[in-house]
Amino acid sequence: EINALNAQIATASEEQSSVTEEININITAISEISDQTAEGARQSSDATEDLARLAESMEADIAHYKV
Repeated sequence: EINALNAQIATASEEQSSVTEEININITAISEISDQTAEGARQSSDATEDLARLAESMEADIAHYKV
């Protein structure tokens, strides 16, 4: 009976190790996706600032014309 319990413990330990490895892989993937999302947000912010500057510049240019 002790051998059976030892075998059960060994099997459970292997399963736990496998699940832990899978969790680590998933956490790494989530971290990479988070980094990509943050970079995308920075790029969007930069593009928004550029568009705002262009809009201000166009508004200043158009102000010179009277309709």
